[in-house]
Amino acid sequence: MKKKLMDLKYSLVVILSVLMLSTVVASCGDDEEEPGDNIYYSAVLSAEYDGSADVLSQEIATIRNAFSKTLGANLEKVPNFHFKGTLERCDSKVRNACTEAKASLAGKTWQGYYVMTVTNENTDTKIFEYAFGTNKGE
Repeated sequence: MKKKLMDLKYSLVVILSVLMLSTVVASCGDDEEEPGDNIYYSAVLSAEYDGSADVLSQEIATIRNAFSKTLGANLEKVPNFHFKGTLERCDSKVRNACTEAKASLAGKTWQGYYVMTVTNENTDTKIFEYAFGTNKGE
């Protein structure tokens, strides 16, 4: 009986901790901090590579991870993300994050040719575009 009570207490503590943590995380999101409109973006990575699928997958993951980290979005699962605020401020935030991701990838040797394009879906405007690697078609 005592063991069941201890297990129940432990379970309640874990559940309450998870609920408190999720409340803290949810209250720190960009959506609540910035007044304004939702500005939607898409991030598309195109690739040209004639080698092994493993190398292609690894290089794509490296690029997506760098951009995911700086943009605060999981581009591996969903290539769309949004920020809340003025159009100018959100576009600037995205441009700066993309420039930071590009800088973090500088100096890497690519076996393929990749182009990352980030577009503001509200205005259908390219916010950022950069090519990684060498164009095999040239």
